[in-house]
Amino acid sequence: MGFEITSELENVYKGFLFEGIVACLWLVLLLIILNHYRKKKSKMTAILLASFTSYFLGLVFSWIAKLIQLSFGYNSIVLFPPETPNLWLIARITQYRISFTFIVIGTYFTNKFQGMVFDTETKQLRNKIILVLTIITILVSLILYFPSQEIFDLITFGLAFIVMLMCYIPFMIHAFKMGFKMEKAAKVYKTAFISLGIMCVCFLMILLGMLFDRAMIIFVEGCEGYTVFYYMGWISAIIGVFTTFMGYIRPTLVKPSPSEN
Repeated sequence: MGFEITSELENVYKGFLFEGIVACLWLVLLLIILNHYRKKKSKMTAILLASFTSYFLGLVFSWIAKLIQLSFGYNSIVLFPPETPNLWLIARITQYRISFTFIVIGTYFTNKFQGMVFDTETKQLRNKIILVLTIITILVSLILYFPSQEIFDLITFGLAFIVMLMCYIPFMIHAFKMGFKMEKAAKVYKTAFISLGIMCVCFLMILLGMLFDRAMIIFVEGCEGYTVFYYMGWISAIIGVFTTFMGYIRPTLVKPSPSEN
């Protein structure tokens, strides 16, 4: 693609190329997991596939946001009032609202998967809170948008981050605890649970990377963003998908009996 890359758009262009490469790698992994699911028909694999696909769509819309910025200028689209359906959609893409929407949907699927793995469906209060926060985040992302008022972008980010923390912190603790508690004889399960714990850490890095990148912009003079933290976020995510496939999905595991814990 031919773009007029100004100094203002140089980092956007680098992010555009980076996310394009990561999206291609992620798509390959999704196709491999889909092929595995078609052979084994595992419900738990289907839930993970839905989660990974939703995160992938979040990445794709982040890439599209950069494509729009490179095509029309960094601010020319963002500051248009969303008076038509086209501008309504463009505004939410360029402000990463669509990306956040898919990220929280992916997190909700992961929470469902966690309940199936650890039999935590009885913890209805936490599950209901996550569901309510997911719905609120989606509504805020898609409805509450006002040009040049970043407070609503921060609210959207904060809500998405809370949903991820509520899902992945307990998941991570349970997965690592279960994995390290497994006997060596149950090595396949030990590897599976540890891989799920690594997935939790990697997926948390998506928004943590964005948070640290934003902090660098605020507190480091001359920093324009797209720091190493930004790149680490999406790289960690794809590592999490790959690790989960190799350690959990590919062996086609069933939950171990209590005697194996």
